[in-house]
Amino acid sequence: MADVLSKAARSRVMARIRSSGNQNTEMKLISAFKLHGVIGWRRNQLIFGKPDFVFRKQKVAVFVDGCFWHS
Repeated sequence: MADVLSKAARSRVMARIRSSGNQNTEMKLISAFKLHGVIGWRRNQLIFGKPDFVFRKQKVAVFVDGCFWHS
């Protein structure tokens, strides 16, 4: 299906959509971490880019892209 909005209008619409948490996807990742014994992660850290999970000791940030943006 073709987009009914112009590129500029679509850009404005998409820019207004803010992340409100990927609870379903993030919870599945938490379950996978626990299942495989992955430890040391933290959530909601004040780091540039707002990663979903942070492993401070390893200096790793994990961003979870949920279904809304990536189906």
